[in-house]
Amino acid sequence: MNKLEKKRIAENINLYIRLNGFTKRSFAKATNFSQGTAEAILNGKVISNAKFNKYIVKITEKLGLDTHYFKQDKETLLSMPIHYQEEEEKIHIGDEKYNTISAMLKIGDVYYTNL
Repeated sequence: MNKLEKKRIAENINLYIRLNGFTKRSFAKATNFSQGTAEAILNGKVISNAKFNKYIVKITEKLGLDTHYFKQDKETLLSMPIHYQEEEEKIHIGDEKYNTISAMLKIGDVYYTNL
């Protein structure tokens, strides 16, 4: 796996995190990684290809996704349904209306940023 592919996968994971209401901290917790390891994955800075692949498999298993989920192109990921996390793992706090409106704004921001 080359650097560009790692970077694309890392960008797709970051996109998934934003769309599904994770913070970097809640993502690390949900996938059972230390924050340092999660940060390395999210930046595509895991040097060993074997480790990087192992981490991606662990992430997809923990999130209930297909093992090739993050290898897809960005447009495909943007068209997939959003899987909101449990209340304690969401980005926002407050009532459900606020969470819904905030999530919609984030989705719009991601969509228009990627045009």
